[in-house]
Amino acid sequence: MPVMTKMRQSMKTILMILVLAFLATIVFEWGMGGLKCGTSTRFQQGVIAVVNGQDITREQYDAALENELTAYRQRTGQDVDEYGMESIRSSVWDRLVENVLLSQEVKKLGLEVTDEEIKHHIFEQPPDFVREVEVFKGEDGNFDLRRYQAALQDERFREYWIQLERLLRLYLPQQKLQDAITASVRVTDDEVRREYQQQRQRARVKYIFFDPTAHGQEEPEISPKEVLEYYQKHRKDFTEPEKRKIDYVLFSTQATAADTAEVWRLAEEILARARQGEDFADLAETYSEDPGTSDKGGDLGYFEREAMLEAFSDAAFAAPIGAVVGPVKTIHGLHIIKVEDKKKEDGKEKVKARHILLKFGPLRATIENANYAARNFADRLREGEDFYALAKAETLEVHHSDFFPAGGFIPELGRDPQTSRFIFTARQGTTSGAIRTDRGFVVLVVAGIQKEHVRPVEDVEPQIRAVLTQERNRERSRRMCEQAYQKVAAGMTLEEIAAQDSLEVKTTDWFSMAGFVPGVGREPQFLGAAFGLEIGKISKPIEGRRGYYLLQVVDREEFNTAEFEAQKQVLKQQLLQRKRNRVFQDWLTDLKKKASIKDFRGYYGY
Repeated sequence: MPVMTKMRQSMKTILMILVLAFLATIVFEWGMGGLKCGTSTRFQQGVIAVVNGQDITREQYDAALENELTAYRQRTGQDVDEYGMESIRSSVWDRLVENVLLSQEVKKLGLEVTDEEIKHHIFEQPPDFVREVEVFKGEDGNFDLRRYQAALQDERFREYWIQLERLLRLYLPQQKLQDAITASVRVTDDEVRREYQQQRQRARVKYIFFDPTAHGQEEPEISPKEVLEYYQKHRKDFTEPEKRKIDYVLFSTQATAADTAEVWRLAEEILARARQGEDFADLAETYSEDPGTSDKGGDLGYFEREAMLEAFSDAAFAAPIGAVVGPVKTIHGLHIIKVEDKKKEDGKEKVKARHILLKFGPLRATIENANYAARNFADRLREGEDFYALAKAETLEVHHSDFFPAGGFIPELGRDPQTSRFIFTARQGTTSGAIRTDRGFVVLVVAGIQKEHVRPVEDVEPQIRAVLTQERNRERSRRMCEQAYQKVAAGMTLEEIAAQDSLEVKTTDWFSMAGFVPGVGREPQFLGAAFGLEIGKISKPIEGRRGYYLLQVVDREEFNTAEFEAQKQVLKQQLLQRKRNRVFQDWLTDLKKKASIKDFRGYYGY
């Protein structure tokens, strides 16, 4: 297929890639002058963050989030679920902050890009996200510069290339910064050799595992003195992190009796319209809430009685062909059913039908009213009204949580990292904006702060006894392993040792140095012995996270010099890129730690 035809057919994908790439750098442009600059450290209306005195507005955050969601829908063809929304919100936030920081560093270092550099990167060295566009690849799957340059000459795609030029003016200075930070990164031949060994070399071993939990002996006696000595030596281990509690009011979005009555009313209306002759498929496409059939006019095809819920099947199988029946209530909601055909197949009766599903739940007006009431409540708090006095005046119940630690999970509200972050950065008495939850909209106040402290010995004694018991059992396993190794020195095999001590010899499948050993896991000392011992030799006792091992190498693939030399340069480039990425990410993490970043997402319910 000619490249231009493929280009025309792939423009939606290409433009999506541009959107994603542009999204990753748009804050860079803001940082060069588009963001509001200030010195605010306290919350200001319309500001969602302050990065080293530079404001990011709520409008900018919302725009970036919406662009990311649009790109997600184009990429996947579906809406994002709740878990994915949390992840996208977090990544958009991180990218906003990071790009502002990077733009500040670029400005500080005076990094610029010339027209000649832009021209070179457009015509001769396009960025990786352009090289990955499928229509620019040759038969071998690699980027084809000639195809790409031919597309550059097509005037129909002029707007695309204008966007690319704009993107590069934002992207290249940041790339120069990254190149400067990672310029000193090197990869040695020894590192490449080790990488090859980890990826390509494999071994098989047999081993005996000395399990601290499997000896069946009585638990050791632990004295109060031992408990106290352990507590005094490990006091830091019993530090209770800071905890906070909240009070909140809930503006419910649970379905009301009126909502339920409206669903019944609508079902009766649709039933009447269908019986009066309106096209059932059109009604299904308009009203049905069954995601699997609504776009197919509610078509269920042929089905047996057992394939559907009892109430649904009873109605469908009892109705004559051509009848429209309902509303039929099931656990899914209300169904309106049109029977189109009936037949017997392999002795079983089957019905062909369409249906319209209306789910019970809050109406849009119920949700919007709750949202409006919550935002109005939050706005009045920002204007200075007292949380508890306002709740009492509005006859709203104030709910109280127990103390809880940071980490994302909030008692009664569920997992919400953004809200948790707000709670644990705000002062006591600070109120939030309207926060959406599964139960409705919430406005909260930070009601109490329990400072970090060390728990008393009485509270942690059971925990200490468990640790000391585990240590005693582990020490017993170590001694058993050493005694078994003495038998190896006397000439006994693993099998003989195992038979004498009622243990088991296990043999692994092939595994690599960088891989996972079934039944063992990723144990560095175990892997080191597997690839360091002579074949047939039994190791000294090996300490692992779960216990102790004796192992014997059964077989091993030796180093393939010819294959290594053939793959050496590719491995070296892969390693170099990984090291550069790691160095840059470490630098960026350190930059964020040193930066002054004020996070006001909680005020907006994010």
